[in-house]
Amino acid sequence: MVNKEFSMGTMKPMKNNQGVVVEKYLPRKCGATSKLIGPKDHSSVQIFVPNVDENGKVCNDGFTVALSGYIRDKGRSDFELEKLLRQSKQYPFENSD
Repeated sequence: MVNKEFSMGTMKPMKNNQGVVVEKYLPRKCGATSKLIGPKDHSSVQIFVPNVDENGKVCNDGFTVALSGYIRDKGRSDFELEKLLRQSKQYPFENSD
């Protein structure tokens, strides 16, 4: 996985003594290029792909992907999203029939 900081939980916001988050901006990294997404990158997206159970209900866990505006401008966001989902073994979907 390219973006290990989110999966390992090492990118965390700053908290005060009471445990309240005091940061206004938590930097994100692009899942495809592993570069920081700046606060002025208004074309960037963060996509949450949830896991589902055998009945089709959404579970609480899932996979979060952040894609920068640069990747989206190049028209490669669908390819990069599929590549990241394949790396996390969530695509292609297994047919239970």
